[in-house]
Amino acid sequence: PVVIPLSARDALSVKLLYSSSGTTSDGDAGSGGNINNQSSLWKRSNFGALEHFLSKTLTASSKVKTKLLNPIGVSEGILIDCQNEIEQRQAELDVDVMTLRLLTSQTDAWEKEQAEIIEKCQSDVREAIINKSEVARRVLQELSVFEQLSM
Repeated sequence: PVVIPLSARDALSVKLLYSSSGTTSDGDAGSGGNINNQSSLWKRSNFGALEHFLSKTLTASSKVKTKLLNPIGVSEGILIDCQNEIEQRQAELDVDVMTLRLLTSQTDAWEKEQAEIIEKCQSDVREAIINKSEVARRVLQELSVFEQLSM
């Protein structure tokens, strides 16, 4: 395989300098001092060699295929990331659903327990009232008997 060392930072700097000054990366236009500095920066980036290699080795159909596959590959990567995010969120939601079910069952059990406690308390209060009313009835009967005796 062919290995071409590159400096993307240098190439980007040259492209940005030329695009802001309205010149081309070939050094066809502009002022003399800047072109020499920018041209050496371009040569140092080695992007010219890469562009030359690609233009000579790629056929027209492979160039089109490469141009079409790159956005598709990027799109596939984005879709895979989105799918992973959705699966992660689904797993978190599944945990949340299980937690809600547990809380609901615990709340239902607590509600049932509280209803039983309230029912027992009401029963105890009814029984106490009945007992107290029985005591009061006996007291009234005894008072009635004393009143009849004292007369």
